[in-house]
Amino acid sequence: MALPITLLPAINSIYISDPNGLKVLGQSPYGAYGIQPWMYAAKYQSKFQFSDSINITAHIQDGIIDGRTSFAKLYLCDFYDPNSGDYRVYGATAYNTTVGSSIDLNVAPYLKGAQELMSYTDPFTQVVTPLKSYMWAFSFDDLSIADSGTYYLLLVNSIPIDDVGHTYGKTLLFSEPMFMRETHPNTLLFQSTFNTNKADNWNIIVTGWFNDYGAGNSQTYSPVFLNRVDGWVIDDDPSSVLVGYSQQLWEQVQTFSKLVRMKSLAIGELSTGIPPHMLEGITAQILADTFWINQYSYILPNSSNSTQLQKIWKSRRPNAAYPLFYAGTPLMERFQAQGAIITPPPPIPTHYFSPADFSDGFA
Repeated sequence: MALPITLLPAINSIYISDPNGLKVLGQSPYGAYGIQPWMYAAKYQSKFQFSDSINITAHIQDGIIDGRTSFAKLYLCDFYDPNSGDYRVYGATAYNTTVGSSIDLNVAPYLKGAQELMSYTDPFTQVVTPLKSYMWAFSFDDLSIADSGTYYLLLVNSIPIDDVGHTYGKTLLFSEPMFMRETHPNTLLFQSTFNTNKADNWNIIVTGWFNDYGAGNSQTYSPVFLNRVDGWVIDDDPSSVLVGYSQQLWEQVQTFSKLVRMKSLAIGELSTGIPPHMLEGITAQILADTFWINQYSYILPNSSNSTQLQKIWKSRRPNAAYPLFYAGTPLMERFQAQGAIITPPPPIPTHYFSPADFSDGFA
């Protein structure tokens, strides 16, 4: 009998995990995997502005049992107690039920589609399970929510009930808390895109999504992945490309030179620090094919063609008992042409249609 399988890419805007999962990164929430008994239980809330377009991808088992197909659904919660497990979906009065929500994220334009392109191979048994991939994208402005506060996402991965009432499986996964407000000073907005679908441990699908999914599939959606984190980018010492040789008497001849603007990226700074899952999410952002920080594009400086592991961050922890930490890495401008002054500055592609772009019934 198949059991629910959930794969969640690190590029997701918010970390989603199983409250009952193994106490390791990638399965459990921050309070379970990141804080050992001898550590100070430092809290952390992911930060978003109402205008930020949150992007969530989930890959689940694609099985048909007794004629019913497994499915995933996403809900917005305005209450969740990780200790008791109690939750309330937005707009509902009753707790611990997904019925009564005043917002339906599982229809266009928020749900971008469901497609079957991937599979999961159990590394121990080599059993292959087909997967169904889902994508959601929305901002709180799209949802007409303007109340600042803490919210959560609930992802339900279900293998349905059959005709005689047998429940095959259901997993409730909750996001880390999302602190929503109009503005978040001292934060950096990361946005990234990919040129193609990526397998390996990326698990990213960029094709086959639609703004009008289920209502024509005529408006293609190309995802822009988003994350926001405390930190700063400041100017660093310029670097250069120098090509030359020494003549007789060691007189230097310069045949080529180029100035390169360098930056320093620091995350967790100007705050109490970040947990490990936030560093993983930002790492996925800066390793993307193209990424922006506050709408300006950068790239990691690297002249190596080695396939060996390498560290890109230098982290700093106040002490071993404090689980939040800080991390930094160098960046450089992606293109020298970015030095041109363009008025007004060109926006990055959003690939998103607001609910107002749709006729009644799909907003």
